[in-house]
Amino acid sequence: MEKNKKNKIPNVPNLRFETSCEWKKYKLKELSKIFDGTHQTPDYKDHGISFVSVEDIDDLYSTSKFITKEAFTRDFKIYPQKNDILMTRIGDIGTPALVTKEQPLAYYVSLALIKPMNNLNSTFAKYMIESKSFQHELWKKTIHVAFPKKINKEEIGECLCFAPNIDSQRKIGQFLSLIDERIGTQNKIIGEMDSLRKTIIKQLIKHTYAKGNVVPIGKCISEYSDKTMHDAEYPVLSSTAGGIFFQNDYFKKEASSEDTTGYKKIPYGYCTYRSMSDTGRFYFNMQNITDIGIVSPAYPVFRVKEDSSLFLITLVNNDDKVINAILKQKAGGTRFSLPFKKLCQIQIPWPDKNERDFFTGLVYCLDRKIKIEKDILSKYLQQKNYLLSNLFI
Repeated sequence: MEKNKKNKIPNVPNLRFETSCEWKKYKLKELSKIFDGTHQTPDYKDHGISFVSVEDIDDLYSTSKFITKEAFTRDFKIYPQKNDILMTRIGDIGTPALVTKEQPLAYYVSLALIKPMNNLNSTFAKYMIESKSFQHELWKKTIHVAFPKKINKEEIGECLCFAPNIDSQRKIGQFLSLIDERIGTQNKIIGEMDSLRKTIIKQLIKHTYAKGNVVPIGKCISEYSDKTMHDAEYPVLSSTAGGIFFQNDYFKKEASSEDTTGYKKIPYGYCTYRSMSDTGRFYFNMQNITDIGIVSPAYPVFRVKEDSSLFLITLVNNDDKVINAILKQKAGGTRFSLPFKKLCQIQIPWPDKNERDFFTGLVYCLDRKIKIEKDILSKYLQQKNYLLSNLFI
């Protein structure tokens, strides 16, 4: 009786469907059979049976690697079938994918094949693997000193998990699948809007060139070089891309542990970019934080005449002619350099103020709409993460 109590966990009513349903403790091997893939790198072909590994886990059916039917029959007596689960176990640990098609798949040793038994619903199992509690179990049994890190097939089976009866599992799996479907739809909406934005910007740029009046950038901007006099006077502004480029629309404030004396001030509405690049791409951004920040001396700071910062930034980041002109500014060695003086020499179209305002107004509306859709996506992801943390024991 005492043992029974330890193996049974009562439901939390506000999160777990039927209040009378109890969740029992299992080892994963008591709910499924677990296998690993081939340890040998196969002889890849241009077509045949799809061969998947860790890099294909997000879309099992988009792999570009194939093996012959003969090799598949010889080497894969046990293989993924519909409603089985493939899970990463080398390098990336614990990312699951549900097999959704009857199409045969060959798989590498970097993936574990999990075949649920009659007491485990496949969709529930996928989300159970993603849950915080099971991920912790995987983490405990992962060999972290290995390179790349890995978890052995036998250790996956030893991971503890909790599950209700099969009917409740089915309901939980269906519920979480609906959230995933909505997340997929939201990603599609964002992708389509990004594509629309790019197309519209290309057309707007084409339209501005048709208006004529191509001028050097230097005629449209003026450098701003006010610098800090002592440490920690203003917050340091950097990007989410490790401080290399400003690739997003908004700066991120960061406290700095280094001496920032001599850093450049960047007031609201002013622009900046990093003057060195390994790729030849120089991403320009404007200061959208309402107070003054500072950037390192590697970032020229300037203002654009007639409040046309967004027009210039959108043009420079998207106009192929401007991008190609920048690519020619290669310094010695393998790095690209774009000092402020060279930036000023690059030619751009500069239509009248009304045309620029129309251009930037349309881009601003598109950017705002995309941001709203990304915020909605973020809410769905938060909801899913919350459920994965609290719905599963």
